[in-house]
Amino acid sequence: MSTPFLMAMLEAARQRLALSTNVVVHCDGACSGNPGPGGWGSVIDCPHVGRVEMFGSARHSTNNRMELQAAIIAIAVLPRLCNVRVVSDSKYVTNGASTFAEGRRKKMRRGKKIPNVDLWQRLDDEQNRRFVSWEWVKGHNGHPVNELADKLAGRGLREAAALLRADRRAEMAGVAA
Repeated sequence: MSTPFLMAMLEAARQRLALSTNVVVHCDGACSGNPGPGGWGSVIDCPHVGRVEMFGSARHSTNNRMELQAAIIAIAVLPRLCNVRVVSDSKYVTNGASTFAEGRRKKMRRGKKIPNVDLWQRLDDEQNRRFVSWEWVKGHNGHPVNELADKLAGRGLREAAALLRADRRAEMAGVAA
């Protein structure tokens, strides 16, 4: 979702991280139902800048889309040619962006159907502008920064659920009028 709040948050992060060269990103996604309302959260740690926390939401999504979105947006706010280590509890993301990336790209070039192809293309575009490595961590296992990313994703999820409730109330008010 592209809201003025999200756009301002991303621009502030972009400006704060403009001179960063070595960064660690922790990212996570969450979805209530699959599909359903979703949220993503990212924590960017940079030695010179400190920590930047971001989150966002989508009214209708899947868990895999939110996991990808968290990584894409965090990488996108970083300067080009930056060294980035992305840490995620999603093997779908870490393996899809590294181990299985070339096979996925071949399938995409051949026109084969790939789930979330739009997000995989965006991730590839962002990775091509930086030096990205991927690391998987077990989720909900006491890793403090992964837990923080999960908490931010939950915040985005609650935001999406609140927006859906507001949409339903507006529909009901329109039907009743």
